[in-house]
Amino acid sequence: MKVSAEQLYKKLVNDYKLVGQTGRINFTLKDITVKIETKDTVGNLIQEWLKEWMKSEKIDFEENPQSQTFPDIFLDTTNYKKGLLEIKTFDFDRGPGFDLANFDSYSNSLLTNAYRIDSDYLILAYQMKGSEITIKNIWLKKIWELSGGSSTYPLKV
Repeated sequence: MKVSAEQLYKKLVNDYKLVGQTGRINFTLKDITVKIETKDTVGNLIQEWLKEWMKSEKIDFEENPQSQTFPDIFLDTTNYKKGLLEIKTFDFDRGPGFDLANFDSYSNSLLTNAYRIDSDYLILAYQMKGSEITIKNIWLKKIWELSGGSSTYPLKV
């Protein structure tokens, strides 16, 4: 099923009711299971979970085969200039500390890839206690909703 970022967001928040839900991180190797209590891998794990959830909901998408390249997910599998989705996570207790893009590089990319300005950012805030993770909130934003002034630069993202 083809969905927009807004429809995906509504399915996660309104239908699936993910905000407030908890999960646990365990790692098993052979016969030993460890509860993971470090936050180093949480963002990647949430992104992997989200992809599995999308598959279970029969949502059409493609992962970017270059995992460190923008965007994370293509929601429009027939037109890679539409339906661009970046997934960001952050520790609710510490606040957002991720960079959305190197602003100079991002600005320069718009000269040849202007469609990128319409990309969506799905942002999940989590709280971790021990190995338990709680999804505290979810937002869907555009780049201009995530930018602001800076004491060092005219604009930070």
